[in-house]
This record gives sequence, structure tokens and C-alpha cells, in this order.
Amino acid sequence: MTHQPRFVCSRSGSNSSRSESPSRDARRSRPRKNSANKQRSSLRHHQVDQARIPYPVAIGVPPQPGPGGLTATEAAVRGLPSPGPSPILFKGVSITPGGFLALESVTRSAFLGADIGSPGYSNIPFANVPSSHSGEFRFSARQSRFSLLTQGDVDPVTHLAGYGEVDFLGAAQTANFNESNSYNLRARHLYLTVDNDFFGAHLLAGQTWSLATMNTKGIVPRQEDIPLTIDAQYVPGFVWQRTPQIRLVKDFDYNISAAISAENPATTFGIHSSTADPSSPG
Repeated sequence: MTHQPRFVCSRSGSNSSRSESPSRDARRSRPRKNSANKQRSSLRHHQVDQARIPYPVAIGVPPQPGPGGLTATEAAVRGLPSPGPSPILFKGVSITPGGFLALESVTRSAFLGADIGSPGYSNIPFANVPSSHSGEFRFSARQSRFSLLTQGDVDPVTHLAGYGEVDFLGAAQTANFNESNSYNLRARHLYLTVDNDFFGAHLLAGQTWSLATMNTKGIVPRQEDIPLTIDAQYVPGFVWQRTPQIRLVKDFDYNISAAISAENPATTFGIHSSTADPSSPG
């Protein structure tokens, strides 16, 4: 008759019960069980660590561009989380589509016959004009935008980028808001940039905001301080122009930069010209 070891748990100080020691074979088998448990635990931790690694892992791919322009400004002002867009990676080049669809409305106490972009002050009728006693209300989806940003690295310190942005505020001779509401695409931004981290230099060529337009930080594109308005003509006091240009920027440190820009000189400054339509939206 084989004797099997028994384990009796007793409280300290009690003499009514005692525990019998396990056999030698049982003591030898216990370390093997603990070793197997440690191996399984190590395997589980290894699987968890692998799950934390982002996939796919790419080396030399340009970093994801963060939100800029109106999106970044609005997110900062309202305190909204803005993780930024997710680019499409193709052969070491990141392609980031963007834009938005907008349905906006405008209400005016006097009839101006204008869309979402308010015309110049010269178009406001005087009290003796019949249109000053007729209000105006209309919807507009023309300020919807589409953009495309491409970025790539020539080497670890030289970065190339191209950006294009369009909306529907262009108007041909057949455009009208009476029946068909047919409007044309127009170019807002079309430019290329070259950035060199070693020299702290930035080169821009194409159409974008003028150098006179204020930035939220630095003197780099897509960081302009644009008023958060629906009106496409923005607000009085905002100095702006979107124009073809060649711009060169030099960074001396994180807080000091200098820039020079050669821009298209065809600009209207607060006067009415027969060759420039002041009612054209921004």
C-alpha cells in the first residue's frame, strides 16, 4: 500500500494539527513546474512587447506633417485635439490630401449682389439708392477646398515639398447664382519648397501668401495667421495677398529669422481701379 503525502494547513500556535512534509520526488518536481511557468510568462511578455511596436516600420520616411493654417489655428484657439493628417507613403514620398466641404450663408441689411466674399466699401449703396432698402440672404458652397501636400527627403538634412490648394470662388462669364450655380475652380496656392537643416535655409517658389502676411511661428509656409472668418475678404487690418513669388529665408536660431521675397507687384491698395475688381473674393 503506497503512502500519499498529505498537506494540512494549521494556524500558528496551534498544536491540534500538524503538516506532513512532502516526499522527495514532490520537492524535485516543484522547480520544474516553476521553470515552465516562467517560460510561459516570458513568452507572453514578449508577445505584448511585439504588439506595442507600430507596424509597418519604415526607415528614412519623411515625418507626418502636422496640421497647419486654419486647421492648426482653430484647434489651438478652441483647445481641440488635432492629431494631424495621415499621409499616403509611396516610395519614400508622403502624399497628404486635405481640404473640407463647406456650406455657408451670408445675410446683409443692404443688397450688394455678392457671394460669400463681401465686396469693397464702394459697393455699399447709399440711403437714396433703392437697393439699400432691400436685404440679402444666400447660401454658398464655393469656399469648399481641396489640397494636396507632397514631401520627400533628398538626404537627412535636405527636404523637398510641393503644395497645391484650390476652391470654387472663381467665376467665369457663365457663372451665376440664379439657376445653375455653376462656378469654376481657382488656384489659391501652388508652390514648391526646399529646406536645408544644415544651413537653416528655406527656398520657396510659386504662388502663396505674401511675405507681408503674419505667421503664427517662423517664416515658413502653411503657418500663416489667418483670421477665423467665413467672409472670404477676412477683416479690416489683415494685411494679405496671395501672389507668385520667390522667397528665401535664413534661420539664425530658433527665434530669429530673416527673409527676402520677390513678388508680383500688381496689387490694388485701397483704391478702385478699372483693371482690378475690388469685389473679387479672397
